[in-house]
Amino acid sequence: MSKKFFKLNNTTKTLGKIFPALLICTPAVAFSAIIDQSTSVPQDFSADAEYVINKDVTISSAGSEAAVSVTGFTTTTTTNYGNISGTGNGLDINTGEQRILINNDIGATISSTTANAVNIQSMLGDFNNSGNIIGAENGMFVGENSSAVNIINTSTGMIKGKTGLSTRYGIGINNSGAIIGTNGDAITAT
Repeated sequence: MSKKFFKLNNTTKTLGKIFPALLICTPAVAFSAIIDQSTSVPQDFSADAEYVINKDVTISSAGSEAAVSVTGFTTTTTTNYGNISGTGNGLDINTGEQRILINNDIGATISSTTANAVNIQSMLGDFNNSGNIIGAENGMFVGENSSAVNIINTSTGMIKGKTGLSTRYGIGINNSGAIIGTNGDAITAT
């Protein structure tokens, strides 16, 4: 049996004394969820601060429910590297006054076969598109309950639908890519 006694060095002793204070002064831990497997079950992004859909992952919905719904006041960032595909809306956003950042990356796709690819009921924040957004009705729809929405469509981004982008609220648009209306205007504001 060994009778060795270990002594803590000064750095370890200091950190041990400071740690309880750091724990108290640190804000609540923010969690993130990484989606790394495809699913045909609609997903609700509301419990974690950040959501990431990995490349080559598809979230789909065969019914009228959106494939992905971003709701509530907890989520601050959602990034899509994969595919969001809905028979109804592809991506539904209803975050009210909660500031949020939505990213649709290069090579990523958000689509709908019968409705809006991106349906924003209410949102405050930025939507960055470097991928493809393709809707049967609207590529993107921004509802009147939104505030301070900025849409950045980069040079690799495409927003396409019967109407590419339809808004019922004043929004900021920075477009370097393509916004396409296949059966009407590329952009409508009512």
